[in-house]
Amino acid sequence: MLVFNPCAPDHRVTKEAEYLASTGKQVRVYCLLKEGLPERETINGVEYLRFGINWSKTLRRILTFRDPF
Repeated sequence: MLVFNPCAPDHRVTKEAEYLASTGKQVRVYCLLKEGLPERETINGVEYLRFGINWSKTLRRILTFRDPF
């Protein structure tokens, strides 16, 4: 999933992501980095990866399936 906020909290996204994770899917949420939040964390089976504003570089890394960290 890709969202344009820090996803902390975005209940619409977390509810859907956690549901998908509960069905056995591997779920990653790519979201914006915000001060005070970790760059990478896993909550209830959902991996949250937060990035700075440089979206062109970030999207290129995501779309080429490279680990962004």
